[in-house]
Amino acid sequence: MVEPIRILTLWDPWATLAAFGLKGNETRPWGTKWRGLLAIHASKRLTWDDAHRVVESPFAEALASVGANDPDAWPRGAVIAIAELTAVERILRVGPDERPVTCDVRRGYHPHGPRDVVTVGSVPLTDERELAFGLYCTGRWSWKLERVRRTWPVSVRGQQGLRVWAPVEPIEWLEVGAC
Repeated sequence: MVEPIRILTLWDPWATLAAFGLKGNETRPWGTKWRGLLAIHASKRLTWDDAHRVVESPFAEALASVGANDPDAWPRGAVIAIAELTAVERILRVGPDERPVTCDVRRGYHPHGPRDVVTVGSVPLTDERELAFGLYCTGRWSWKLERVRRTWPVSVRGQQGLRVWAPVEPIEWLEVGAC
C-alpha cells in the first residue's frame, strides 16, 4: 500500500515551472499549517492566455532551459512532481508610496511594480524571476516548495484546495534532466 500524501492542483505553465524546480514558491490566497510531501498536479485545462506565456520573458527562457517550452507536450490532468512543502508565510508588498499593494485577482494578473518591495514572512524577495512566477500581493501566502522530484504523469482528477491523495501504485520517478 502506498502512503497517502497531500496534492495541490496548479494551472500551467505554473505546474510545469514548479515540477522542474524553476518556481520555488507557489502563491495562494490562503495558507495552511500543514507541512510535508506535496504532489504537484497539473490541471486538465489550459487557457489560451496561459499557454501563450511561454513566449513572454521570463517564462520563455525558464521553460526553454529545460526543454519544456511546448505547451502541447505538457501533461494535463496528472500529478507531475512531488515536492516538500517546508514553509507557508504571509506576503507583504509595499509600493513606492509605502502603502501595501493588494491585488484584485478577478481583474487579472497584477505585475510586480519595479519599485515595489515584497517580503515573504520577514525576508525580502528580490528574485525577479520568482516574482514574475507568482502573484505576490499583500495578504496572500507564499508556499515554499523544496526538494522537487518529477514523476511520470499519473492521471488524477483535479480539484481546488489542498487534499489527500492515495496513489494506487508506487510513484515512478523521472531521471534528473529527463523531459
